[in-house]
Amino acid sequence: MSLIDWWWVARQIPWILGLATLLLTLSWGNWEAHITRRRRRDVWAQHSYQAAFSLGFALFTLGLALNPQRWWEPYLWGAFFLYFGVQAILLARGGWRSRGEKPRA
Repeated sequence: MSLIDWWWVARQIPWILGLATLLLTLSWGNWEAHITRRRRRDVWAQHSYQAAFSLGFALFTLGLALNPQRWWEPYLWGAFFLYFGVQAILLARGGWRSRGEKPRA
């Protein structure tokens, strides 16, 4: 008999990684905006930052779907996970232009 519920620990990992990804993306964008003397909004609107935000939200919503309090929560959070997951994949592959970003030549 184990004193640690490893299944519970494993279910907590996605939302923690998601929040860490969001915090990292915000922090890195803030640093880049400071160094390049641009507005944070312009930096965060870049393709790479939008993909990182979507990945963070996808992981966070996956974690919420794995830890439901009510019967309907896995369906709601699962739908958000699919939305943000697809958005992250499309942005990472370059198939979705973010606001204000110029097309590649």
